[in-house]
Amino acid sequence: MSDSQAVSAAVAKLYDTYPFPPEPLLDAPPPGYNWRWNWLAAYSFCTGRRPAFEDARILDAGCGTGVGTEYLVHLNPQAQVTAIDLSAGALAVAKERCHRSGADRVEFHHLSIYDVAQVPGEFDLINCVGVLHHMPDPIRGIQALANKLKPGGIFHIFVYAALGRWEIQLMQEAIALLQGDRRGDYRDGVQIGRKIFAALPPDNRLVQREKERWSLENQRDENFADMYVHPQ
Repeated sequence: MSDSQAVSAAVAKLYDTYPFPPEPLLDAPPPGYNWRWNWLAAYSFCTGRRPAFEDARILDAGCGTGVGTEYLVHLNPQAQVTAIDLSAGALAVAKERCHRSGADRVEFHHLSIYDVAQVPGEFDLINCVGVLHHMPDPIRGIQALANKLKPGGIFHIFVYAALGRWEIQLMQEAIALLQGDRRGDYRDGVQIGRKIFAALPPDNRLVQREKERWSLENQRDENFADMYVHPQ
């Protein structure tokens, strides 16, 4: 197995253990509105004009548990949505989420972004949120997706900013050091991380940053694992 394949396998194992995002499944369309997932609004924002059609082909690349996928289907009633992800566990949740909310215009594929060429056709909108920075070769990943974008299409990307994650990186390194050869046991990593936070004094910078920014979400082990024990 190559280094790249090993990293991809480790990432898939994390999300099979802790499917992410851990948002609740609803028997109704998701609440609220996000313009970035609405084809008409996103296209107008990027180009300054209304698109000539509403039956867009949309790709959710690295869909996880389908939180964004569900919005893409419900906010674009004429679109056909395709969703891919590396984790079979996360995909299973995504399928159940979309089934329960009536998001029935979506086709799922168990695929890495590197293998997106296996999906037929090109797309008017590609959504890739919180994925590229976890890939062994992000440039290769974005190039693979760019090859699936129609001329004149739009690309919505979210990636981490390295300078804003200094405290997170320190905690990741601390957990990895304490885990030693158990690294890759993500449940163990979560337990160790929580013990570290509990042992640190309240004025510690890592503790303060966690309380200020992420503690509400990180009460859930899925969020804590995604932030602090991610292998990539």
